[in-house]
Amino acid sequence: MTDAGRSATVWRTDRLRVTELRPEHAGQLFAVLDDPRVATYLGGAVAESAAALADRIRRQAAGPPPEPAGEQWWNFLVETDEEGPVGTLQATIHGDWAEVAFIFGPRVWGRGLATEGLRWLVDRCRSEGVGQVWATTDPDNRASRALLERCGFAPRQGGSRTPDSYDPGDLVFVRDLLAAPDAGPTVTTGRPFQVS
Repeated sequence: MTDAGRSATVWRTDRLRVTELRPEHAGQLFAVLDDPRVATYLGGAVAESAAALADRIRRQAAGPPPEPAGEQWWNFLVETDEEGPVGTLQATIHGDWAEVAFIFGPRVWGRGLATEGLRWLVDRCRSEGVGQVWATTDPDNRASRALLERCGFAPRQGGSRTPDSYDPGDLVFVRDLLAAPDAGPTVTTGRPFQVS
């Protein structure tokens, strides 16, 4: 049983175990993500300490503010059976579209675990009726750009939506989940992405 008194749901992929992120995960997760390489494109460390990470997870678990109505926050711990925690996946659901994010520890970079995790998250979004999935990344973060493209995302210019994680200069990627699964990414062109 979890701290909320209910059994934790566990989702599995070929190599990953995915569960709802909880404050009790903070100690092990902090050890995985407390690396300057992780902070390179995040604008700073994930958290200053395991206790600060536990507080952040607790705030996230409380859910989004009442406005905008209908917003949902999904925060997942990603583990392997052999290594325990390796990273996190997040999605903010805005009705028929979602914004996704991922952070994995350097010890598993280059092994395809982030690709496997992000594909699982995209499929979960699709199963919940989400029609488009958005993500942002620093233009210098070649690994994240390549990950998004491997998972069917395409660069987006223009548009009326502003992802919560967008910082000026970020690249925006979108995947249309309404397209046939084998249709590949949808590329939309237009004016450069701007925050209105």
